[in-house]
Amino acid sequence: HVAADRPNEVREITAHGSAYALMQRSCWPGFSPHFRGFAGEEIYIHDQVRRRGGRVPYHPQLSWSHRFCRFAPVPYQLTLNDKARNYLIAAHESGWNIDQFRRYFARRLPADQMAVVERDVLAIYPDVFDRDCSEIPTFKALD
Repeated sequence: HVAADRPNEVREITAHGSAYALMQRSCWPGFSPHFRGFAGEEIYIHDQVRRRGGRVPYHPQLSWSHRFCRFAPVPYQLTLNDKARNYLIAAHESGWNIDQFRRYFARRLPADQMAVVERDVLAIYPDVFDRDCSEIPTFKALD
C-alpha cells in the first residue's frame, strides 16, 4: 500500500490485511455468517466498516508481515473453492459486481468445481446471479 509519491502519508485505502484492526467493539459489523474457510473476509469487513461511516486508513508507521511461508502447513482448510464461495457471497451482500468475481474464479477453478461453488451460493441466495452488473464498477485485481 506504499505509494511512491506519498510514502509517509496517512490515507484511506480500499482494504489491507487484517493482522490488526482497531475499532470500538460496538462498531464491529461482523463477518457474513455464510463464509466458510479462509479468504474474502478482509475486503468484505473493510467495505462493511465504510458502509457504516467508518474509515480504513493506511498508516505508514504501522507494519506487519504475512507469514505465508511456514515450516508446516496451515492448521485450517485453505481452498480456492472456499475463496470463490466467500467472494461470491461478499459480492452479493455488498452490492459488488458479482459478474467480475464469477469470471475471475471461473478462470481458476475447473468448471465442475465452479458449478458446485455456484450451486452452494445459490442455495443461500437464490437470486444471487440475477442482478444486472453492467453499471456496477469492478475492483482492480492485483494478481
